[in-house]
Amino acid sequence: MSLRNKEKGFAASLISIALPIAGQNLISNAVGLTDTLMIGTLGEDAISATSLANKYIFIFSLVMFGIVSGANVLAAQYWGKKDTDSIGKIIAIALKLSTITGLLFCMAALFVPEYIMLIFTDDKSVIELGAVYLRIVAPAILCNAITFTYVACLRSVEKVGIGIATQAQSFFINLIVNALLIFGLFGLPKLGVAGAAIGVLAARIAEAVVTIIYAKFNKLVKVRLKDIIKSDRRLMKDFFKYSAPVVANETLWGLGSSMHSVIYGHISTSVVAAFNVVSSIQNVLTVVGFGVSSAAAVIIGKSVGQSMIIRAKKEAKLLVLISAIFGVIEAGLVMGVRSFAFEIGIFDMEQSTIELMKGMMILTAGFVLFQTVNCTIVVGILRGGGDTRFAFVLDTCFMWLMSIPLGAAVAFILKAPPLVVMGSLYLEEVFKAIIGLVRMRSGKWITNLTRGRSAIENT
Repeated sequence: MSLRNKEKGFAASLISIALPIAGQNLISNAVGLTDTLMIGTLGEDAISATSLANKYIFIFSLVMFGIVSGANVLAAQYWGKKDTDSIGKIIAIALKLSTITGLLFCMAALFVPEYIMLIFTDDKSVIELGAVYLRIVAPAILCNAITFTYVACLRSVEKVGIGIATQAQSFFINLIVNALLIFGLFGLPKLGVAGAAIGVLAARIAEAVVTIIYAKFNKLVKVRLKDIIKSDRRLMKDFFKYSAPVVANETLWGLGSSMHSVIYGHISTSVVAAFNVVSSIQNVLTVVGFGVSSAAAVIIGKSVGQSMIIRAKKEAKLLVLISAIFGVIEAGLVMGVRSFAFEIGIFDMEQSTIELMKGMMILTAGFVLFQTVNCTIVVGILRGGGDTRFAFVLDTCFMWLMSIPLGAAVAFILKAPPLVVMGSLYLEEVFKAIIGLVRMRSGKWITNLTRGRSAIENT
């Protein structure tokens, strides 16, 4: 293949994977932002309760992301060999693990929601509202386990359209049900936080139905029930060997990220509310950067699976450059939104909370470049190349040995202002980016994980 054709193939793969994933994440985050805007009209207690309850669901989502990312580490490389039978078996393993995990999280949310909320805050009114929300959305967790796992695993074979379809319908169902039940439109009961939870549940059930129907008729990758019940032993061994660090990575990262919310939650309710709004806005504005990282995992994994070491290295460098460019653009968008977003009076919050959100937006803009590059290196390049153990060490050590202890010390020992606490929690991103770039340049991250693999070729 000529150099020009290789470049065209790289660009086509990046665009065909990254843009649909960005669209999917945009819709998903738009759902979260819409919920935040609607619930924000109910006051700070309501928005704090739902945001902290969603931190529990966020932990679950990261465990799911770990399982899926672990599956895609293998599946993307098998896709390079066009071995769709093995890919189907890998997805079956991921579905089994995610369903079991989803059931455990569902049961906890259903039966002990108050204890879950107590982890994040000691505000009684916030705990009561959050418990109501968690108990209603509990079955949605199990539905999401099935939908998210199957849809995300299809990214490894460059099939991303189903993700947009499920997210689009989810957005509209959630929007309509929320509007009807949060505010009690057209004579329906005004349920507030409970109405928002029902909207989430309705959307997740609809997603699961569409996903199951699609899976039944998908001819490219067949996921058989027998492979879910009884997994392929060799692939299961490979899955746990190479994917366990990814699952552990996302789980510990999720727990660490939730510890940030615990720190904010024990400062004040207003800080939690401010952080939730800023995070929702950031998530919407950074979807393209995340799409690039997801596409990177497939592109790199495919090249490594085809035993193309030099091509994988060149692609890695280009992907980091592209993610850095989008990081700068996203930082500009954050600052642009800051200039007018809080001037139109959407949120029923104190002026001090509004001012805090403005400061948080500045900090977010300052660190978003590092976050975008780190996501591409860890989630895309290192994992796609099979370097799951180093990715695990890089992502978790800085969070648990630097970010969380530093943030807690600044918040509870030094009693520093919330913006100083937020800055100390974000500081890890700078150091992580430096070490990640050094690892990437070393070339030691490339490992072919497929069965019957050939020696790495310098092509």
